[in-house]
Amino acid sequence: MIRVYQNDAKGLVDNDLLDDVGYTFFARCKQARDTRECLEKGEIICHHCGTINKATSYAGLIACPCGYYYTYREYRRSCNANSMPGGRATEIFNSFADKWPLCKDEKEKMMLIDWLVHECHVSVMTGGQGRSVCVNLIEGTIAQIKDMLEMLAGN
Repeated sequence: MIRVYQNDAKGLVDNDLLDDVGYTFFARCKQARDTRECLEKGEIICHHCGTINKATSYAGLIACPCGYYYTYREYRRSCNANSMPGGRATEIFNSFADKWPLCKDEKEKMMLIDWLVHECHVSVMTGGQGRSVCVNLIEGTIAQIKDMLEMLAGN
């Protein structure tokens, strides 16, 4: 991601790198949305094959056709333990997932990526209640992410 910003500052565009960053963000935002939507309907997405399975009870066993087994309760706990975004992040992730496929050129892609990174920066710098929006998008500790975002912002 840093190289995308370095290139942009120099007026250079690396389409492959821009797409790599953008599609990585898109996949993470879309996965978070899809998982949240399924959980709200009492469904789970099999981590092995991607099949959507309906939960019949909160603690009952769910047998996926691929051979994996889950319980709805443990699946939800796993999502929470792995910082599946919610709250303010939901709106931000949904917005990015909706807009990314509509980007027509490098400029629109860079602007949307920059918007998402800005939202991460606001989230990590304000230190509001709950997890930062960036936890599911950028690898590293909060301190590392904060330092990187500050460097990108030129502070």
